[in-house]
Amino acid sequence: MPLYALKLLGGVLEVNSGFVGQVRALGLAPLFFDYLSLEHANNNVHNIRLCRALVMAGGMGAAQLQALGAADKVCAVLQYAHHNNVEPFLEPVLDLCGAIMAGDAREVAGGSSQGEVLAVFLQQLPVFMDLCSHPEAPVAVAASQCLAELVSLYPQETAGWVLSNDGAAILAAALRGLHLEGDAAPPPRMQQHVLAAVNAALAADPSVGTSSAELDQLLTALRELEASGEGVVRDAAAVVADLLANAAGR
Repeated sequence: MPLYALKLLGGVLEVNSGFVGQVRALGLAPLFFDYLSLEHANNNVHNIRLCRALVMAGGMGAAQLQALGAADKVCAVLQYAHHNNVEPFLEPVLDLCGAIMAGDAREVAGGSSQGEVLAVFLQQLPVFMDLCSHPEAPVAVAASQCLAELVSLYPQETAGWVLSNDGAAILAAALRGLHLEGDAAPPPRMQQHVLAAVNAALAADPSVGTSSAELDQLLTALRELEASGEGVVRDAAAVVADLLANAAGR
């Protein structure tokens, strides 16, 4: 399929999701997910956005996504884009991750899915955490949203990673905006999602363990937000800071 056709169809579906049903009726949905492969010539941002539009419109249940290998494919693209600094791919592929995760989460809540699709994303938790420090706000926000979704759904499985020394250092840096230049500030939505993830991790594993420099960095970042943040970010930071301080005996 020509590149311009993918771009045109993706634009149409983003403007009017009502055409998604016609795309499915033509049997094109599996084709676009087939394109979602590192080796395929049609693996590009336009196809990724097409796949997201199909997922966001509903009607593609966990069983179909699992049969298409959608989660495995999008995770492979995410890893490749992250490790090779393919910047144009990051935001759309993170948005697709989030759409797939949110869809399966709804089915899990409704009892029609066992979470097999969601579980595939567990191995991407370090990638989501790392990308919370991306200098482009939309990428950081999308990554943090995936992080918060995953930790809220799998708190026991993810708490050890989030509250590890490496995890604490990564998230402290993201909250403080150490990766940003000049007067740029971290996006509040990213901070809010990261705080939600840390909160869920602490609720699952309140016994953080021995003191470490990295956990101290995270606590410092939380106290700074408590003192200088605004609105929901400030309030959430205060709650999470107290939880971390109590859990770690500080």
